[in-house]
Amino acid sequence: MPEWALEIPSAPVHQEQSNQLVRPFTAQQLIEFGKELLEQFIKRVVLGLAGFFIPGMPSFEQLVAWADDLREKLADVPILGDLIEAITGVEDGDLNDLGTFFLNVRTFLASINFLDPSFNLGAALTQFASLIVPLNIFSIPADVQDSINGALGDLQDALDGSYSGSGPIFLAVQALAEAWLKATDPLNAANLFGRIGMPQLAGGVSLSDLTTATSNLLDPFTAESVPSSDGWSFNSGQDAAQVVADGSTKGLWLKSGAIKVEEGQPVNTTVKVKYSGISSGAGQTIRYVLETYESEDGSGPMVPVVVGSITNPTGTVSSPVTLGDTSWDIPVGVQSVRPLLEVDELVTAGTVYWVNTPVFRKTLLGVLSDGLPAALQKPLDDLQATWDKFKGGVGGTVDDIEDALNDAGQAIRDALANALGHAGTGHTSANLLSYFQAIPQTVVSGLGDLNTLTNQIRDILAGLVVTPINSTVQAIKDWFTGLTGKTANLTTVGLFDAAKLSNITGTISQSLVTGLTGSLGDLQTTLNQIGDIFNNAVVTPINSVVQSVKDWWNEWFGGGSSNAIPLSQKGAANGVAPLDSSSLIPAQYIPGGVGGGGEPTDHILFTLAGNQSIPSGSATALTGWQQVGSVTATFDDGTNTRFTLPKAGWWDIQSQVAWASSATGKRQSAVVRTLTSGSAIPATSGEDAADHPAWPVRNKIRDTQEVASRGSLATTDKFSIQVYQNSGAALNVVSGYPDGTYVLATYLGERKFEAFSEENVNRTNQPVPDGVAGCWVTLGGGSGGGGGGQKNTPAAYGGGGGGGGAKIFRTWIPVSLLGPTYSVTRGTYGLPGVGGTTGNGGTGGNGGASTFTSGSVSMSAGGGAGGTGGSTSATVPGGAGGTASVSGTTATTAAGTAGGSGGSSASAGVNNTAGGGAGGGGGGTSSGSVSPGKGGDSIAAAGTAAAAANQAGANPAAGGGGGNSAGIAAGRNGGDGCGAGGGGGGAGGTSFGGDGGDGGRGYTLIEWK
Repeated sequence: MPEWALEIPSAPVHQEQSNQLVRPFTAQQLIEFGKELLEQFIKRVVLGLAGFFIPGMPSFEQLVAWADDLREKLADVPILGDLIEAITGVEDGDLNDLGTFFLNVRTFLASINFLDPSFNLGAALTQFASLIVPLNIFSIPADVQDSINGALGDLQDALDGSYSGSGPIFLAVQALAEAWLKATDPLNAANLFGRIGMPQLAGGVSLSDLTTATSNLLDPFTAESVPSSDGWSFNSGQDAAQVVADGSTKGLWLKSGAIKVEEGQPVNTTVKVKYSGISSGAGQTIRYVLETYESEDGSGPMVPVVVGSITNPTGTVSSPVTLGDTSWDIPVGVQSVRPLLEVDELVTAGTVYWVNTPVFRKTLLGVLSDGLPAALQKPLDDLQATWDKFKGGVGGTVDDIEDALNDAGQAIRDALANALGHAGTGHTSANLLSYFQAIPQTVVSGLGDLNTLTNQIRDILAGLVVTPINSTVQAIKDWFTGLTGKTANLTTVGLFDAAKLSNITGTISQSLVTGLTGSLGDLQTTLNQIGDIFNNAVVTPINSVVQSVKDWWNEWFGGGSSNAIPLSQKGAANGVAPLDSSSLIPAQYIPGGVGGGGEPTDHILFTLAGNQSIPSGSATALTGWQQVGSVTATFDDGTNTRFTLPKAGWWDIQSQVAWASSATGKRQSAVVRTLTSGSAIPATSGEDAADHPAWPVRNKIRDTQEVASRGSLATTDKFSIQVYQNSGAALNVVSGYPDGTYVLATYLGERKFEAFSEENVNRTNQPVPDGVAGCWVTLGGGSGGGGGGQKNTPAAYGGGGGGGGAKIFRTWIPVSLLGPTYSVTRGTYGLPGVGGTTGNGGTGGNGGASTFTSGSVSMSAGGGAGGTGGSTSATVPGGAGGTASVSGTTATTAAGTAGGSGGSSASAGVNNTAGGGAGGGGGGTSSGSVSPGKGGDSIAAAGTAAAAANQAGANPAAGGGGGNSAGIAAGRNGGDGCGAGGGGGGAGGTSFGGDGGDGGRGYTLIEWK
């Protein structure tokens, strides 16, 4: 099967014709199709060669006529003879000589089959270069190489039309190139230096196979190359292949066949894309894919590799985005690839533009990575440098080698002869051979009489008296003399004599002592028995030593190394638990568990005492639960409907509700958790009876619940199982375990505590969270309201400002001081005193205290007192500041400061520099001659005549300003904070007095750690 038929793209390569033939074709139709195809092919060949086609005349006859005229046309080319002479070397050569020349070339290359489908010209050139370069056959003299380089340069200039010399051959080549190799001539230059189209060589040879330049293996998009079907077309305005998305996969191959690649040969392949009006789902919806094959021709299994993609495209992108990889490594085993543009089915609308020009380039490998010229030039340069070093200068020819070797050889021979004691020059190789066979002792520095030395050593070993001639002989004599005393007690065969053992000290081997028996033999047996004990063999000890070792081994290891636990450790504290007769751990060795049967620790199994009838159309709680397990739940009444789990922490709750058979309606079940302030349904299960025609419906639930006092949860929450069915009649819930209705609650363990904070949250006997180390407590009291202004004629007095709240700074309370519960109260603000309507103004309300209590710890940041209402008195006092109290622990505190006085002259609220709330300002008079007092400053904010701002976090607030006498206005509000600022006093008035300002609210922060 041809390679184009292995994979078919989503869009047809050619447009379908309206006059489609009826299939299958007959044999005669197939023959006629073949004739027509051949006629059209030859017609295009004639058009390409001759430039015209004569209608009505068979195309093959026109091709023959063109070939017959070609020889005559070539003979008329003026420079053809010169070109043939340049190629063949035959003066006045003709086409016959040119044919003879190329015949010889074909004979030389006869062993190479260029028609072999597997022939790779690039690989052949690489192999040829790797063969030729090491031979150094191009190592010619520098002057000859310069001549060749100059000629090649002139030839290159002639081909590109820039030759300016006078050489007849190069002038002829330049004229021929001008006549034949322009872009508009029959032999386009691109066919020589770009892609060489040579079908007989099984594919073209790219210029990138010979130089470092790389060619693009992909063609640009054109109206002819892009099919107009399945949404694809060529958009000339965008210079792109466009496809209109419709929710189906769109694909377009960029190559009709596969592109051969090699492992380790990086590929640069990219394509640009933009789009408009796109709607798509999630995923890689626009992608550039390389289909990879483990065959050279693209046959066999295909593995797609995404080299670039756009995920979740939407809308319009006008600037092209480049997809691909400029250095994509070929995966192991891949031998060919096929580029594919793809828009998947997740793109439901819009147009995608693949902009010109797609790129696919391969880099060169191995010895040709820098190009063929560089590979050939490097050994030439190396050889020339070596030759220059040998000659001692630049230049020279091969003829100089023999003289250099002869000159060096004679000098070497004379030097060797002189060193061996033979004077003069002109010594031959034969002379040197005889000299080496008789080297005189005098020419070797330091060589003594070796014969005398050898004789003295021999005499020393024989026991003779020797006077050493040098230090070497003396050292040998001393060594041998020292040995004689060490061997005096040996027998003639080199063994110890037992009778002389009294002279021996240290450790000796038994094999070296003759006649030694008895205890040493027993010692060997002892050691062997100890080894057998360690290997669990049966041993009968031969002595008390072996018996002691055996007893110790049995006591410690239980009779063998495979039980390497002391018997005394079984069942002991910090030891190991023994196994019972069933190879299980007895229950008494498992903390809090039942043991022995594999049941989980701390679990409860709830089952129904019998079937229960459930009415149709209403949710019903199951009742009458029975329980078994390692721990016991608590039911809240005698119906055993709701239960409380016994331990705080996480529980795994599995529920199954089995229904009696019925083919109609739905079945539902739910785990319901009744909270202190309502109910929650954490998990449900629902099934349609119609979906279970063969067996009755079972609702199954599995959920994890935390039993804890946290947020809206509490350890006292109650659990129940509710069911629902709407079959149209009552339907039983079936009891039984494990096939019936049951609940299995398994304790998973205590929840790991996570720190949290409660800011301005009131609590009453709230359980202390499980697992806490303690808590930080910060409190600020509320502040008092301002006193109301007096109503009087002709002059009325304003009320006093409210007092600021106290503060307890952040204090750590360890869990050891906390009780099981805790309570928190946020201090309220003091209400304003009402302005007088017939006389004196009302007194402002007191601010509330912020408190924390747990166990023996009690903490209170008191609220400020309300300001006194305006009266006939010239001075009415502001409210006092709040005070703090702490018991059961220690803490840093700050009292609030008093409000400013009202009356005939208003005063400002008292500033607070210790960290508590500041007092509110006193109210002004109705006469307008007395201004109201401003609010007091806190360490976080400055007081003014206006209302005080609320403070964030633990910052104390400023006091509010007093009422404005000119407007008979109310006092300004104090700010919320830790502690709060007091409210300002109301102004006096002739018609009615102004109300005092509100006090500020207190603050609480409990940080659980």
